[in-house]
Amino acid sequence: MNFTLRQLQIFLAVVENGSALSASKKLNISQAAVSSAIAELESGLDVVLFDRWKKRMVINDRGRLLIPQARQAYEDTLAAY
Repeated sequence: MNFTLRQLQIFLAVVENGSALSASKKLNISQAAVSSAIAELESGLDVVLFDRWKKRMVINDRGRLLIPQARQAYEDTLAAY
């Protein structure tokens, strides 16, 4: 399982804000950077987390399963610093 803290942060931002565009605004990065990070996370985990439909990313069942684990890993990592 390969992922970075930044990828988890971006994944959670998309989930919490409902879209890549909203997440990009919240994180002050480009929408392309959000999409790239999500694609890299999916590749590293070898799973599709969002269904793509007409420029929209809709979280799927696998993505929903990752949410609690991603939150825990993100929070644990932040607490370690």
